[in-house]
Amino acid sequence: MEGTLAVVNIGQLVTLAGPARPRTGEEMCELGLLQDAVLLVEEGHIAAVGTYAELCSQLSLGAVVLDGGAGFRWRASKK
Repeated sequence: MEGTLAVVNIGQLVTLAGPARPRTGEEMCELGLLQDAVLLVEEGHIAAVGTYAELCSQLSLGAVVLDGGAGFRWRASKK
């Protein structure tokens, strides 16, 4: 996929954020949970995950935007 895809309005997004090593023992049950999350995909690869407040400034004009809460799709444009 070329260009940028942004999935916004994700109620909850589970991540494996944590140490940059294999998890062991009780760490296996520790997950990151983001509320009101955004997932950015650039050129077919996950570029960023975070809250809308953290990533809204990174949405590029012309990006395909999918609304994870309502299922709508549009292109980002100037307001």
